[in-house]
Amino acid sequence: MSDFFRTNTWSKPFLAIPSSLWGELGLGTGFLTPTPTKLPNGNIRVFGGVRDINGRSTIHWVDLNSMTSEVMNYSKRPCLDTRESLDFDTDGAILGDIFSYKGGLGMFYVGFKRYSDVKFRAFTGFAHSSDFGISWKKELSPINELQKRVNNSDIFAVHNVRVINDNVELLIALGDGWENIGGKNFPRYSSFRAFGKSFDDLEISAEVLLPQSPDIYRLGRPRFFRNSQGNIEYVVATGGKRDGDYRPYIFEKENDRWIISELQFPVLPGMNAGFALQVSYPAYVELDHSTWIFFDGDEMGKSGSYLIRSDEKASV
Repeated sequence: MSDFFRTNTWSKPFLAIPSSLWGELGLGTGFLTPTPTKLPNGNIRVFGGVRDINGRSTIHWVDLNSMTSEVMNYSKRPCLDTRESLDFDTDGAILGDIFSYKGGLGMFYVGFKRYSDVKFRAFTGFAHSSDFGISWKKELSPINELQKRVNNSDIFAVHNVRVINDNVELLIALGDGWENIGGKNFPRYSSFRAFGKSFDDLEISAEVLLPQSPDIYRLGRPRFFRNSQGNIEYVVATGGKRDGDYRPYIFEKENDRWIISELQFPVLPGMNAGFALQVSYPAYVELDHSTWIFFDGDEMGKSGSYLIRSDEKASV
């Protein structure tokens, strides 16, 4: 396969991580912002947020067989629970990203806190795991100083991390203000790139990373989609339109700037009852034999997370 989005080898989407796993235990619903990583045994562990009856998300994991995608195991209690912290994340957390860190795994998560003047504010927290994500311990964020000096009031959310040739790169959403659409308030934010030689030496780009047309009021959870050869790369972000349409948009690089592509994401709203209105927050993982993309459907993953698989690895 030459790259991610110029191929017809994707499987039909199916519900790989059903919300009922936790609903039957009385723990909550949904599986927000699915974030996959490979385990040493070759299987896939996917992290995501499960909402309780008050809408507060805690982080759980699911293990999938890398050949069949069947659920092999899943967390019966949260692996990260920030509720009642009385801090920036006291009203729940969703994923940012999972990445290798100091011999284990690091997690940037987005923590929420409700306020009287706005629906919520969302800032980035950090946790570390030494058991491949079965359990997590909150720690001082390695980008704590960066977050302090950024002039924003409502949102600082890390959505993607990558380290290539000792260079650290983050995709971050920064928000300041809200917009009323159809009688509901939605946060306004834009995507930026932070880069440097280490997590404590990052600078944020002065310019917005991803341009957006006037009918798209925000672009959420930007993530790099880069093949293993490193010669093909996109950024994919979920765009919300004022008419209610919510779908991934693909960006390609042209003259060192990211521009919106004419390519379409393989799955679009309306293709399935589970995502009749929304397709959101895609994240991918490469296996030896295939590439998998997880995403959420209607109501930000109320039914769980869906999966499409390629017949080949995303390489050339």
